[in-house]
Amino acid sequence: MSPFPTRFGVPPEVQLFFRPFYHTDAIGNLVFSYGNVIEHFGFAFHKVPVAGQLWMAGNLNLHMVSDVFLAGSAMDAIAFLTLRRNWLKKADNILFVSVGTLPQGSQLQWIRSNLGHKKLHLLFDRELLGKIIDLKIAAGLHGWPMEVTVTGNRVTVNFRNALYTLDTGGFSLHAFEKAAGYRFTVRTHKSNMAATFIDHLMTMTFNH
Repeated sequence: MSPFPTRFGVPPEVQLFFRPFYHTDAIGNLVFSYGNVIEHFGFAFHKVPVAGQLWMAGNLNLHMVSDVFLAGSAMDAIAFLTLRRNWLKKADNILFVSVGTLPQGSQLQWIRSNLGHKKLHLLFDRELLGKIIDLKIAAGLHGWPMEVTVTGNRVTVNFRNALYTLDTGGFSLHAFEKAAGYRFTVRTHKSNMAATFIDHLMTMTFNH
């Protein structure tokens, strides 16, 4: 097992799951490849690509995959599985995919074409931006364009030739589904104590 993930609370079984899908730099920081760009994680920094290809971890035989977890960073995927280790019971049937900080249309098109029939889970930030990303990805996975604007404490969504306005405080994918009368058939997961799962894990690790 790598001493670096161990130091921030990743148990051996989770390290074993992810170990084939990253490498380390000369001083042990974690490096995740998104094709021509990388995500780079150390104790003093976390650099996530804005645009690139996809980072994937898990069973790459897509025919065997039942559940796909979409995240904004590889580290959030690792933290999620550390905090929700019950998913390791399905280790042969799960796949984690990071799209980086700003999902691209080409990424969503690939996911829609290759993984759209799987059970899809979203692991994005619990703050407003993460909830907007949830919604834009959910719509993008159906091939539907969507425009979202935020003005003051209101979120306005232009979706399928209709406008919907919701309060920022109560905005979520589920809230929009109720307002629009539409189900996107994706599930969202949020940390219950931090903006992201990696922040949650780091808080647990270094506050104890």
